[in-house]
Amino acid sequence: MVDINKIKRAISMTRTPFYLYDRASIKKAYYSLSGILPKSFRIYYAIKANPNAHIVSLLGRLGAGADVASMGELRIALKAGIRPSMISFTGPGKTEEELSFAIRNKIGSISVESEDEISLIEKLSTRARKVSSVVIRINPAFASETAGIRMGGGSQQFGIDEEAVPSALKLIKGCCHIDFAGVHMHTGSQILSEDTIAKNINYLLNFCLRLQDKEDIKLNMINFGGGLGIPYYYGQRPLDLKRLGSLIKDTFAKVQANKVFKKTTFIIEPGRFIVGQSGIYVTKVLYRKTSRGKAFLIVDGGMHQNMAAAGLLGEGLRRNRIIGTIFSGKKVSKKERVTVAGCLCTPLDILAHDIELPVCAPGDYLFITCSGAYGYSASPLGFLTHQMPPEVIL
Repeated sequence: MVDINKIKRAISMTRTPFYLYDRASIKKAYYSLSGILPKSFRIYYAIKANPNAHIVSLLGRLGAGADVASMGELRIALKAGIRPSMISFTGPGKTEEELSFAIRNKIGSISVESEDEISLIEKLSTRARKVSSVVIRINPAFASETAGIRMGGGSQQFGIDEEAVPSALKLIKGCCHIDFAGVHMHTGSQILSEDTIAKNINYLLNFCLRLQDKEDIKLNMINFGGGLGIPYYYGQRPLDLKRLGSLIKDTFAKVQANKVFKKTTFIIEPGRFIVGQSGIYVTKVLYRKTSRGKAFLIVDGGMHQNMAAAGLLGEGLRRNRIIGTIFSGKKVSKKERVTVAGCLCTPLDILAHDIELPVCAPGDYLFITCSGAYGYSASPLGFLTHQMPPEVIL
C-alpha cells in the first residue's frame, strides 16, 4: 500500500527525481518471510538488490545475514555490522583480491563455482594461513520454468554442473586449507509460484541426500538461494506466503527425522522480496506535448536512473510498471492514454508506453512503485552526466 503522505513529505525535503524507501515495508517483508520458515532457516539479505548502507544495517539489526557478490558489497556488509560468520560470497568471477579479502575476514562461506576457483582459494588460504569454508554452488539438471530470470539448468556460467560435483568434492578433500561446509543452489529470480519455490527446495534436499549417501560428507549448511518475486505489473499475483510456508513445512516434515540434516543450517537469500516493494521512484512532469495525435509527458527522470522501469534489465517483453500520480494543484479525475518519456536524448528513454493515467500537467509528479530493488544501483546513473537521484528513507 503506497503512503501518499510519505511521498509528499519526501517531495518537500528534496529535489526530484529521487528514490524513497519505507523502513516499515522492509520490516514487514522480513518478518512476514521469517514467520513462515522453519526455525532451522536463516535469512541472508542479497545485497545486490539494494546496497544502500542504511537498509543493510537495518536488516542486520533485524537478524539477517548477507549474501554478497563483490568486495564492495562485502565491505558494506561488514561496515553495517553483519557478523562475518553470517556472510556468504557468491558469483562466478571473483577476483584474487576479492577472495583474499573474504579469506582474511573469515566470512561464513564462499560459494565455489568452478574447479579453478577451488584451486585458487586453496592457494590464497595457504598463503594467508587460514582455513576457508566453502560451499559448492550447484547448476541443477533442470531449469526453473517460472523464473523471470533463469540462472540454472543447461549450460551456465553459474555453479558446477550437478553431475560434476563428485569431482569438485574430491578436489576439495585434497585441499589442506579448505573446509567443505555444504551446497548452494540458485535457479533464478522473480519467481511468483509457490510450487516452484517448494519444488526447488525439495530438489536440493533430495540431491543432498544422494550426495551424502555416496560421498559420506557433513552438510553444515544448505543454501537454497533466493528468487522470491514481487508483483511489478497490473494483474500479477503476489506470493501467497501462507501457502508457501505450508509447502516448505510439508517438505521438511519428510526430512526432519533424517540424521543427515540434524545439525544443518538452512539459508535462503531473498533480496527483491525484502526491499522491492519498499521503494518508490518519484519524478516530476516538466512538459506535456502532442505529437501527431499521441500524448506525451516529459519528466525529469529517466531510464538512466530506473533502467528496470524502462524494460532494459533482462526483460524480453516491455511492460508498463505500476505508476501513480500526485498533483501539484487540484486533483484531476479525467484519464488519458499517454507515453511517459524521460529527459535523455535517446528513444530508449520511455518509462511507460501508452499507459492510462489521470491527465497531468507540468509540475505534477509521477511515482513508479516496486523500485526498491534493482533500481538506483542497477541503472547507468552516469549517462549524460545528469545529477544523481537522492535516496530518502522514511
